[in-house]
Amino acid sequence: MQTFFTLSSKQSKDLDIPLYLNARHLYNDAALLANKNSSYNRATSLLVLSLEEMIKAVLIKMHSESLQVYNLEGAKNFFGQHKIRHQVAQLMEVGYAFYEVIEEWEKKGRKGPLQKAGKLLKVFLIAYGSNERVKRLAKFNDYKNNGLYVNYRDQLLVPKDVIGESEFFEVKEAWHRCRHFYKVLCIIYHPKLGNHLSRNRIKEIQEDLKLFINEVMSEYSFSAK
Repeated sequence: MQTFFTLSSKQSKDLDIPLYLNARHLYNDAALLANKNSSYNRATSLLVLSLEEMIKAVLIKMHSESLQVYNLEGAKNFFGQHKIRHQVAQLMEVGYAFYEVIEEWEKKGRKGPLQKAGKLLKVFLIAYGSNERVKRLAKFNDYKNNGLYVNYRDQLLVPKDVIGESEFFEVKEAWHRCRHFYKVLCIIYHPKLGNHLSRNRIKEIQEDLKLFINEVMSEYSFSAK
């Protein structure tokens, strides 16, 4: 039986789109629960599910563009373990920050791909290790479960009392950042991008993305811990 992980890059072309659309539908349902019913606990659970779908869309998009994301350690767990997907969400935060670094680099008038910016990359990796937003993402799987199920750990844990508005907006912020990363990927590989940027500039941007995969993500293991 074939799965997302066993498909070739060519077979995966455009398969990210239905995942992205499903993520949007889940997001809209979550927003409805939050805005109309103030049911932040169930809305948060749906939003985490939406984030998981968005993450899968990002990974499939990368793979379809022949980026070697499926070669990373533990990559086969991308589509089977929720905890792994939340680790990937952490990497999406890094990806978002990566493009912030690129924008800042260009604002200062630097030219060429970031392979020429070794010191900048080191600073970036240090920032990843201390990023409080990244650390908070580790709790999202608990948010999803606690928003749906009554539990007992030394005391009765009722979803509406455990997961509230602050958790909802915390996940919502991560969702929007992950979507931004996905949109950036779509723009970078859009067939009509050549109408707006030179071939050399497109190549530079794509090389920067390869650097992100090969130098940053390659240092991260997605094996279950």
